Amino acid sequence: MKTTDVLAQEFRNAGLKITPQRLSVFDALHACDDHPTAEQVYQQVIQSIPSVSMRTVYQTLNDLVAMGNWMHFETPMRRLVSTFAPTTTITRSATSVVR
Repeated sequence: MKTTDVLAQEFRNAGLKITPQRLSVFDALHACDDHPTAEQVYQQVIQSIPSVSMRTVYQTLNDLVAMGNWMHFETPMRRLVSTFAPTTTITRSATSVVR
């Protein structure tokens, strides 16, 4: 997983603004040992920035996906669960569908 500083620089290079909220999302992702859901990232981020919105978390995750740094998975279960994973840890799985 890329560090917070590397992700911040890549956002700047892509013309995206770096905010404390985005940096907190990067930190939360870097601290995860697995493939977190957006809700798990959100729960981590609100520990340091209680006013952050779920929309901000989703937008930051979607920006990471669009930049090729992360992938979005939808895992079929009794209910749909979406997770995010760094592109460097992607493996084939019969139970995951890459969006």
